[in-house]
Amino acid sequence: MATKEQRGASGEIMKAVTALNNALTEAHRVDLFVELKHNPESGGRNGAYYVDKIETREMVLPS
Repeated sequence: MATKEQRGASGEIMKAVTALNNALTEAHRVDLFVELKHNPESGGRNGAYYVDKIETREMVLPS
């Protein structure tokens, strides 16, 4: 059974993932491309994620 601290940490993770998904949705809405990367060497047992790039992309179709 999870401890009180583990349940609290799990809740914080769920909030953070929801916030990240909302931010990525907003970025997409304003035509931004966001690339996240995982660095298993840092951030403790689970590694750490970081933003590798944020860029605009323009699609040009042939006329």
